[in-house]
Amino acid sequence: MKETSAMATKRRATPTQALPSPRVFRDVAGVDAADSSLTKGERTRSRLLQAAFDVFREDSFHAARVSDICKAAEISQGTFYIYFTDKDAIAKALMEMLLERLTRHVLDGPHFDDPFDSILESNRRYADFFNQGGQFNRAVLQILDALPEVRELSDKVNKAVAARVSEGMKRRMPASAAHPKPRLAMAYTMLGMIDSIYISYFSGDASPMRACFASTAEVVEFASFVWYRALFGTNPPRRASSELLSALDGFVMPPASLTLRSRKNSGGA
Repeated sequence: MKETSAMATKRRATPTQALPSPRVFRDVAGVDAADSSLTKGERTRSRLLQAAFDVFREDSFHAARVSDICKAAEISQGTFYIYFTDKDAIAKALMEMLLERLTRHVLDGPHFDDPFDSILESNRRYADFFNQGGQFNRAVLQILDALPEVRELSDKVNKAVAARVSEGMKRRMPASAAHPKPRLAMAYTMLGMIDSIYISYFSGDASPMRACFASTAEVVEFASFVWYRALFGTNPPRRASSELLSALDGFVMPPASLTLRSRKNSGGA
């Protein structure tokens, strides 16, 4: 059934809405445990993946050892090697699963008539991946650097999300239809900005960026605010959910032509 404008308004996310739980990524084994069709071997493999997630999140990828993963899973090292050849192999399997969930989590989200609501919802969902705490983001970056095949998979996810963003721009800004490369470049630029903000903010309490924001919800809305301004050249309509975002409403410079005209009329240099 096609969503009507009224339905979209009813489902519209509000700026004060709390971020959803990142359980979709963190609870690796718990998701599988609900599937009664899994064999004992599949459940054991799932427990190992859960343990790897927990250990990488706690200690980072480079500091983690196979023995640490086995201890967390309460499984012998001999059993570990039935399922994975080494730490790199389980890291690759874990990232494949997480990136698949990330793709579905972001791309299968609801659509809204209001472009800001669409941007905000996508960025909320994307934040779920980074919002794991501990050394998770550091571990992800280490795995991407250490395992080229995981980097390649990550690039495919970025490509799919960028294509989704580009198509959204084309739909909302018909004039951009004739310019697919600049449109895609803008999509990659916006995604790179979001990656940088989230990695910095979610990298721990010591991050200097944390002092700028009152909550995780605020940093997501701030990133969405900047994204909207970059695309549409103006502020999103109803933004007054926090002191920081209310202040941003005033951060609008007049076009250069208007500034020059004003100076000329006033006799300024």
